[in-house]
Amino acid sequence: MKSTVVPASWVELEPGVYDATFQGREGPKLGEFGDFIVWNFNILTEGEPEPMSGVSSTKFVASRRCKGFRWAQAIDPTLTDEVVTWDDEEFVGAKVLVVLEYQNPDDPGFLKVKDVQPCRTPRSEPK
Repeated sequence: MKSTVVPASWVELEPGVYDATFQGREGPKLGEFGDFIVWNFNILTEGEPEPMSGVSSTKFVASRRCKGFRWAQAIDPTLTDEVVTWDDEEFVGAKVLVVLEYQNPDDPGFLKVKDVQPCRTPRSEPK
């Protein structure tokens, strides 16, 4: 049997750290191990932005040990443990750094967001 090879319609990214913009959250969604939240990002590439997502639990505890809270702080550096509610819609388009890794290291192919970090701000030039 012959197969016709067609060009990929996506950018082939490698694991690593990328500039991205936050695109919002979805959920909660029901998963095998409980409810989870999907965090969506656009990776900034030379062509079209490449969509990428990561997941966290629905827990939102004011602690660096809580992935959702830590990611929210990377998106919104003003978020503190005194804040009562956080609305992600206010921060759609915020620039961040995302760390991508293979979903399954034994079968590389699909990437996921492993971590979100604050965007590096350009340093001002000396006067």
